[in-house]
Amino acid sequence: MKEEIVKIQNELIFLGRKIGAPESLLFIRTGPGTDGEKFLIFEDGKFICARDERGCQIFRRETFSSDEVLHWILDGIISRIITDSEDFREINDVNCGRKKFLMERINLMERLSPVWGKKAREESDEELKMLDSVIAAKKTKSDTASVMERLHSWLVAKGLLPRRGSGSKR
Repeated sequence: MKEEIVKIQNELIFLGRKIGAPESLLFIRTGPGTDGEKFLIFEDGKFICARDERGCQIFRRETFSSDEVLHWILDGIISRIITDSEDFREINDVNCGRKKFLMERINLMERLSPVWGKKAREESDEELKMLDSVIAAKKTKSDTASVMERLHSWLVAKGLLPRRGSGSKR
């Protein structure tokens, strides 16, 4: 393994432990495998993060920055940690789940590096605003339905509306 990759591997283990990442996720592959997983190589002074599947390259990113490589790798690990968590699997609403995912991603990135946290926040800011709007609209709709149900019950109790399913027609 090239010295540059060894440095990345050691830093990955150190940072991964800061966020409680399982050791099994803190291993860098240094060549293509048979399962389509990402691997990292160092060629001509740059890092190449790629994924091969059935002999064809389906993903490739290049950079000269070891910090950027660590960001890419840890972003994937963080996504895996969040989606594998028990709390995340118990969320029933897709919008609430997505918001929780983004907020947790930002939190973990900030724990690793303030710069990465800021980048994650900037990448997610617009989506978080949209999700807040959707969640608020659903709550309002739910509140409106609840009010309408109570109003209907009150009107039925006062005899101003027939009971549901009573079969009477006006």
